[in-house]
Amino acid sequence: MKRLADLGMCPPLYARFDNGLVYGYIPGTVATAETMGNDEWAPLIARQLAEWGQVEVPGDRTPCLFPVLRQWLSDVPAKYANARADATFQAHFSMAMLEQELAYLEPLLTAANSPVVFAHNDLLSGNIIMSESRTRVSFIDYEYANYNYRGFDIANHFCEYAGFECDYTRYPSKQVQIAWFKEYLGSGQDATPEACEKLFEEVRVFELASHYYWGVWGLVQASISEIDFDYMEYARMRFDQYFKVKQQLLA
Repeated sequence: MKRLADLGMCPPLYARFDNGLVYGYIPGTVATAETMGNDEWAPLIARQLAEWGQVEVPGDRTPCLFPVLRQWLSDVPAKYANARADATFQAHFSMAMLEQELAYLEPLLTAANSPVVFAHNDLLSGNIIMSESRTRVSFIDYEYANYNYRGFDIANHFCEYAGFECDYTRYPSKQVQIAWFKEYLGSGQDATPEACEKLFEEVRVFELASHYYWGVWGLVQASISEIDFDYMEYARMRFDQYFKVKQQLLA
């Protein structure tokens, strides 16, 4: 985070604790799931995410996606203390299924040849703030920020158009995505129709990874979190969409 602050891409870091950070306040307007894809917000978000992708941060540049998923899978319990959560888990999930889908995903995503960039990895609406001048956006909440596949960071952001209600009718159409990619890639030769089409195909497969990632995260949180949120139901909805998208890709 210090590196991001030095580059002016996040507020100054004042203190670091074992379980948190204290950093500067960013004045402005917080995005919503309904607004962050509109013509005012989307271009600014695309340009800011492109800037993030150019950041050079010291340390291991191995994509964090698969190491994190394997760690989370090892944290998923065989049985949940909450009877309702356990019933949902037993009805919709199994460790064999989760392992099988990860084995399916890894070669598929690796074959996409997505560039490894410094990624936010959690670009939901609540983590995006529009400046008071309405000329720039800032990203907050850097808990998951790390080197990762470019396609994951973009696809994950698009999935967040659905909000916590998981209304995937809000997922951006190809036309909307292409307009977003033009802003992300910049002007000139980088944003050719061919480059935008290639990025569309890259992001398309990483949509699967986003649903799997946050689905498994939900399974872990359902066993440990004290926050009043139905993590198990959220995991179920993410995996429902995972299998819908998988069928579309296989069609």
